[in-house]
Amino acid sequence: FGLGARGATERPARKVGRNPIAWRESVARGKTLTAILARWGFVAVGVTVALTVIGLYHIGTLSSDDLRLTITTIVAAEIVIIGLTALNMSATAVAREREDGTLDLILTTPIQPGPYIKGKHRGLVQFLIPMMLVPVITMGIIAIYVQLDGFGRSGGVMLKNLPLRSVAGNVTLPVILPEVAIALALMLGPFIAFCVMVGLQWSIKSKGTIGSVIAAVGLVLVVVGVLSVCGYAGGNTLSHLGSVLTTLSPINLLFAGIYPESTIADALKDSPAAARVFLIIGAAMTATAYGAISY
Repeated sequence: FGLGARGATERPARKVGRNPIAWRESVARGKTLTAILARWGFVAVGVTVALTVIGLYHIGTLSSDDLRLTITTIVAAEIVIIGLTALNMSATAVAREREDGTLDLILTTPIQPGPYIKGKHRGLVQFLIPMMLVPVITMGIIAIYVQLDGFGRSGGVMLKNLPLRSVAGNVTLPVILPEVAIALALMLGPFIAFCVMVGLQWSIKSKGTIGSVIAAVGLVLVVVGVLSVCGYAGGNTLSHLGSVLTTLSPINLLFAGIYPESTIADALKDSPAAARVFLIIGAAMTATAYGAISY
């Protein structure tokens, strides 16, 4: 914390693993008081809010519609914050070191460009893991709650005769599909790794930090926007293939798990059980794709 302490002028050497760049990004970057409070405060607040919302729903203060809207807003905001943090950190990772001269010092060491970039990528992803766990834990808590039938909640956790959007028919579903917790856990990490990769790419190319951040954010917004539009359109018209397409974007996946009657209506009409399974299959395929792109 920058405070004086006995023996502060010397310390035992730290073990930094096989790649010191990865260690520096994942460990040393977050050792200031502000970084610690921001990182772990995000985790604490996110989990507390999730438990509070479930508690309010259980006692009847929140209706099923209120729960769905609240969880959608909270988790979507968390995903956006994590994505923007990943882009900001990665887009400035190399450009900042080039500006302040640190990169020149690193280049005098035996480390090569390949391990340097891989270390940056891996270290930043590791640094963001606690934040990425927040939306996953939130959806996991809700999934467990739904699977246990709301611990005997008055009125239960099932929504009956939901009208399907764009197709004729009704369906009975849980207030939130438990499968979305597994699907989000599968694809969120690779998606954030993709964001980090894009940020690093522009950080290498750009001469300044501001330009690299703007370019990286703009590119990811375009990519995610296109995938979201395609996934939304396909989700309601391409049956179970539509369920797979909705997993291309974490926001679409979130909507598919919370408002499936409006997002994957065609798949639900054919087979509600299969539609829910295909969300997990699609998330696994999307995770593989994002991981391959990042590699």
